Amino acid sequence: MVFHISNRYLDLKPILAHLAHDLDLVGFVQDDMELSEAEKKAPSTWAVMARRPSDLSQLAEDRRWKPLSATPGTRLWTDDFSNIVSVFKWSLTKTKNY
Repeated sequence: MVFHISNRYLDLKPILAHLAHDLDLVGFVQDDMELSEAEKKAPSTWAVMARRPSDLSQLAEDRRWKPLSATPGTRLWTDDFSNIVSVFKWSLTKTKNY
């Protein structure tokens, strides 16, 4: 599964990390923050998950991809629980075209 989780105000990586752990999946994340005028590309964040580590072995070897890891103090979101404050980006950095 591939997730486009770019968000100016929320860090969605810990939410996906908890989901991956809960479902016994392996996951990686990439913050692609390089802007390119030629490509007209904005910064983005991507996460991927799979059942087996071998399914994502090429990403594991690519230094741009990091293992999904949960942030201390956050927990698994369910139908009965979510905490948007726990993933809010309290300090924003200004990025061109974003």
